Amino acid sequence: AAPWHPVLTRATEKYVQMPPPARYARAQAQYDHSIAMGPGLLTSAVNDWLGEMRGVSLEDLSSVATGARGTLVGDTLVLGIDGFGCGQPHSRSRPCNASGIA
Repeated sequence: AAPWHPVLTRATEKYVQMPPPARYARAQAQYDHSIAMGPGLLTSAVNDWLGEMRGVSLEDLSSVATGARGTLVGDTLVLGIDGFGCGQPHSRSRPCNASGIA
């Protein structure tokens, strides 16, 4: 992403403002926080941005819905599900030994 793009600045602001769960919090609270402030943070920021600027959600894009390599929406390129990794059962990404994945 480009430096100072609103998606990144919003995600950074949310991360900085969100206090971590208490050390004694139950395991589910710890897990929820790590997902919200980890991989889910950027995903939700991109989804919010697309909704506000273009009236679409990630699920509407071919790169997410059908596994296309990428979808350009305005100034935002959403990579396909294999853009950051392979062999991720939760996201239905291709196996790491599939052709075309390095």
